Amino acid sequence: MGHGKNFDEKTVVAPGAKWNKAIAIFGLAGIALIAIACFTQPNKAQFMHSYLTSFMLFLSITLGALGFTMINHITRAGWSVTIRRVQEGFMKNIWLMALLFLPILFFANEIFSWADSRDGKTLEAELKLDTYHFTDAHHGHDDHAEEVHDNHSQDDKVAAPKEVIKKELVAPKDKIGGHPEKNRVRQTQEISEAQDAAEAHIEGEEEEEAHSEGAHDAHDAHHAEGGRFDLAHGRHRAHLEHSLHVKHSYLNQSSFTQRAIIYFIIWIALAFFMFKKSTSQDADGNPQTTILMGKASAPGLMLYALSLTFASFDWMMSLDYAWFSTIYGVIYFAGGIMCMHAATVLAVRVLQSKGYLQGAVDQEHYHDLGKLMWAFMIFWTYTALSQYLIIWYADIPEETIWFLNRYKEGWLPVTYIVIASHFLIPFAFFMSRHMKRNKNICAFFAAWLIIAEFIYIYWQVMPTVTFPITTPFSPSIADALIFLGMAGLYVAAFLLNLKNQNLIPVRDPRLKESVNFVNL
Repeated sequence: MGHGKNFDEKTVVAPGAKWNKAIAIFGLAGIALIAIACFTQPNKAQFMHSYLTSFMLFLSITLGALGFTMINHITRAGWSVTIRRVQEGFMKNIWLMALLFLPILFFANEIFSWADSRDGKTLEAELKLDTYHFTDAHHGHDDHAEEVHDNHSQDDKVAAPKEVIKKELVAPKDKIGGHPEKNRVRQTQEISEAQDAAEAHIEGEEEEEAHSEGAHDAHDAHHAEGGRFDLAHGRHRAHLEHSLHVKHSYLNQSSFTQRAIIYFIIWIALAFFMFKKSTSQDADGNPQTTILMGKASAPGLMLYALSLTFASFDWMMSLDYAWFSTIYGVIYFAGGIMCMHAATVLAVRVLQSKGYLQGAVDQEHYHDLGKLMWAFMIFWTYTALSQYLIIWYADIPEETIWFLNRYKEGWLPVTYIVIASHFLIPFAFFMSRHMKRNKNICAFFAAWLIIAEFIYIYWQVMPTVTFPITTPFSPSIADALIFLGMAGLYVAAFLLNLKNQNLIPVRDPRLKESVNFVNL
């Protein structure tokens, strides 16, 4: 622990009206760039997926700041006091993220295929497939398949091919030998082949019937509107329909909206409480405020962890509603904490270049911020690799297809870029202590890791534009415009949050410890 360090008090006071011009410029530029992106990307679904990509990146920074602020309070961290106000500025941006979420809520049917009411009806009305029949045949439960078959026996033209499939697929157990996994794969292939044959038979009869009843025109109209399920090559359509059915009580517009409201209520309440208490301490200097924030952080972190995890399930993982990963929320959290520290480095570096925070944040703080960026980059790699290895080893088609879809249609090079930018390069070149203690190099890798996280989220979101068909890799100028536009709005809101506040907690009991902090 060092002693005797001082900071320039004039450089940490509230900037006030001096930031108004910058707030206006960044805010208007952000709105303009997003508006231009609307005109450069006529495909509404692709635009909304690009919008979701940038939204989830900046939301991760905001939630990362909220979570790390509470972690600092509950652990009584002293080193981070002088950078905490910057992170509180990011944390309070949750009000902006709530506003930016509204387009996602209103245009959910353009983003999430489960929110498109055409999907389920298409499978039922056009393909005439019985989900439970194929699902139970897959598992060998012939009784339930018979029951469903009987319930639909009034449609002779559909029931006949189902009866054939049932007889072909439900083989006696004593006739199936060899390795159970190979049997499962063989049965899956048989289901797929029989299903395709049944669909061809049904569609042929329906097409003939449609010509006589004038239904063929309506069928063509649906295809023109972009129906998804009838194009589901490579995916078991019955499996997709079954996934929709069993998850319908969770994946529907009403529940989706209600959960989003709950998430934002939790985040806004925690962020505004922490921000208000922290800034009020600047005026009264009450040390009990520090204790109160520590006590509130314990239940706050539990609510935070649950809400962040389910939000990542709702807003990203459900893009492919037939796929799931229980570690998905942890991966999103790791990337968010990493990006938040990277954003902190960039914000502090820019503020210091403008004459703020002189002496309050020094080489020691950059070193620790760099260590945390690197550490959470490693943690992200660990969780992401764990997810991949478990899915690869199990080799279950319903799980592996998520990764296989990102190995084709031009996405394989992007996969390699994610691995290199998010792990290999920063691991090799940012490991050194000297790199972290150099302010400019630390800022460079901070920007690098934010861009790497953006590419990673883009890699997750954009292949699902035409789900269940893998969307070919086709980046557009709108992707960059939306990212830059949202960045402009985010910076404007950050400056607005802090313009009337001191840039460090000037009366925090641990301020002296932070100013005199020295890395060993």
